[in-house]
Amino acid sequence: VCGAPVLLTGVVVVLRSGLMREGITRLYVAATVFSLFTYTSFLWGIPNFAPVWNFVFLIINSLLMSDRYAKTQQSEEKLAVHNERLDKLNRAKTEFLQDMSHEMKSPLTVIATGIDFADREIHKESADMERTAAALDSIREETQRLGRMVGGMVNLASMSEISENRKRVDFAALLRNSAEAFRLALERRNNRLSVEIAPGLPDVFMENDRFKQVLSNLFSNAAEHTENGKIVIAADCDGTFITVRVADTGEGIAPELLPDVFKRGVSGRGGTGYGLYICKTVVEAHGGTIKIESAPGKGTAVTFTIPIYGGQEAGHTL
Repeated sequence: VCGAPVLLTGVVVVLRSGLMREGITRLYVAATVFSLFTYTSFLWGIPNFAPVWNFVFLIINSLLMSDRYAKTQQSEEKLAVHNERLDKLNRAKTEFLQDMSHEMKSPLTVIATGIDFADREIHKESADMERTAAALDSIREETQRLGRMVGGMVNLASMSEISENRKRVDFAALLRNSAEAFRLALERRNNRLSVEIAPGLPDVFMENDRFKQVLSNLFSNAAEHTENGKIVIAADCDGTFITVRVADTGEGIAPELLPDVFKRGVSGRGGTGYGLYICKTVVEAHGGTIKIESAPGKGTAVTFTIPIYGGQEAGHTL
């Protein structure tokens, strides 16, 4: 009689053997067959060994349960890791789209402003063709930069890596060209732009488009928060680092916000909060530093440094 439950248990295990570990399943099948033999042998008057095999089945069943529990735990851990990876990918996608949305805003502002100015001038009898040509040049340059940006869509992590695109750049020319590209946007709100670059400013080893993004973000912030005021870009060199300062006489930044303005997503007035974060990322990736000073109603000044050119080649550390 004792062999009946054992036999029934063995049959169930055999039927479910596809879910079990192969070695233990074979042992269980062997024990079931032998249990069948001992059970039938009892009917023939041979001593009954079923209680022994009950004990064997108990041990094997414990092993099977332990094995199944371990597999369940592994499945749950794999699922948790998989979900975590999906969450990271989703966050990276969202951050990437926010970064690109912000970075496209600056060149589009220059393009729209330049088109408006050129459209007004060409309908005048005494058009300022020199400024119109400069506006069209800015439109072309920003359009090309926007194309490179879209074509090479990269996330912010790449900004902190050494890039093959770094090269020796005439930094003074870069500063002047960036300022001129934004002059119309700055003057649209009746602001005056002053460019104060020290003579003989050294070249810099840098990624050209990245620093155009930095300057575009700083000018864009100044234009957005300044009206009937003045924006100054000044640059000087101490022999090792170039120091650049972009200052405005605008509305300033609230004191409680100032310590966090370089953090991702922090914005004082409905912006995306990515401009200064990107500036900090790019400047520090090039071996420089950046800081900000501001007071409500008294304007804002952003100052950053960058090492001068020292004979580097593309792909080398600074």
